[in-house]
Amino acid sequence: MSFRWFFWTLFIVLAFGACRKPGCTDPAAANYAKDATKEDGSCTYRYGCIDSSAVNFDTAALFSDGTCIFQGQAVLYLAEKLECDTVTVAIDNDNFAKLSVVFDVTGIECGQAGAATFQLDPGNYTYFVSSDDSCNWEGNFSITSRGCTSIPLSQPDTATAP
Repeated sequence: MSFRWFFWTLFIVLAFGACRKPGCTDPAAANYAKDATKEDGSCTYRYGCIDSSAVNFDTAALFSDGTCIFQGQAVLYLAEKLECDTVTVAIDNDNFAKLSVVFDVTGIECGQAGAATFQLDPGNYTYFVSSDDSCNWEGNFSITSRGCTSIPLSQPDTATAP
């Protein structure tokens, strides 16, 4: 009788216990094991920026790690009447294409027509102002995530002639 008991116990253990393959059974996990039948706690998940409006959106990430970076706006405008009628503003950064916008306004609200508005990644930038007649200078500004940075352009006393 004890041999029969041992045989059936061994059969049940082997039939139901040994056939279970350990692994990650969560289909949302990065290391999901399709053939695993027993969760072993080994699941790992992809963290990153999950906001599609961010500069560094990660399509493979499932959970946010708080690292999203959003573009901001820089609005450059003339803060005073200059000796020249119209100027060109260019923004140049190592990782950004040069842009030029011609405008001539003496006051501005954020996004006002006639101003130079740029969508930029957060960081530090240099602007260059130039014209055909003695309005040439440069300056620096910073952009943070989201929001609008207003940058008044006033001709310094040291502006150089072309």
